[in-house]
Amino acid sequence: MTLKPDGLLQAFVLSRHSNLITLILKLIPVFGALALPGSLAFTAPFSLEHILYRKTGIPGMEPAICGLVFLIGAALSLHVVRREKKVDVMNV
Repeated sequence: MTLKPDGLLQAFVLSRHSNLITLILKLIPVFGALALPGSLAFTAPFSLEHILYRKTGIPGMEPAICGLVFLIGAALSLHVVRREKKVDVMNV
């Protein structure tokens, strides 16, 4: 599938008939948005040339930032799980 108008039309038609393809099409922009911060995080990690050290002046910020991102992701996942448990499946 290409990114030409006909490829986009095919993607739209496939997404209307498959929940898995809909999920994949929604995840593509998320992966694209996370690619830039991910590439910045792994450029010269744990060194004084790293962008986080230059911005904050605190050496070794990578583990703190990764821990913060992990906690945010875990909290959001827990929120989604709790919300989905409350949904009545039979009335959908």
